Amino acid sequence: MAARQSRTLIRLAESTEEVAAGLHNFREVLPRHATQITASLSELSAISTALREVDQAQNNRDYAPSFYRIRDDVGILIPSLERTLTDVLDMFSRSSSRPFHTVWEDLRYHMEQEEGLGLHERLSCYRDFLQAQLEIIRGFQPQSLRDLKRQLLILRNAQEAVELRPSRPVMSDSCTLGSYSRYLA
Repeated sequence: MAARQSRTLIRLAESTEEVAAGLHNFREVLPRHATQITASLSELSAISTALREVDQAQNNRDYAPSFYRIRDDVGILIPSLERTLTDVLDMFSRSSSRPFHTVWEDLRYHMEQEEGLGLHERLSCYRDFLQAQLEIIRGFQPQSLRDLKRQLLILRNAQEAVELRPSRPVMSDSCTLGSYSRYLA
């Protein structure tokens, strides 16, 4: 089972890097939003690094025995992060037929108004959450974990609620927490 989760974490790290590469194009054509996009790029890089570190920790003979301490929390993160990355990748697809500024504003509205956190804020939450998980594996108890977990659960629930609305296409089963439970056993 650890091998499946390992592939999931690496796949998410690669998707994070793909999103970062695409956002570089937006930064060039949307100079008004360049600071916000640059901050998001920084968060994406940190998330990719943290995902790879968590993956390495679960396969490290010193840290792997403690991986059970974070398994459930990582299971909360995976579907939420995947939904966020999918939203950004969908924005990239729409930019082939619509102006960049329009699809950027549509994404911003969707994330902030419908789900409660903008792109940079949610990326920051994911990064902080992953860093807290790494601290747990290393034997520390981060002070902010309860707040981070609560914020992530609120975001995930909002994402699920938006998916269930009839006006938005429902994403595939691969984005639900239940489908990831097999990776977390």
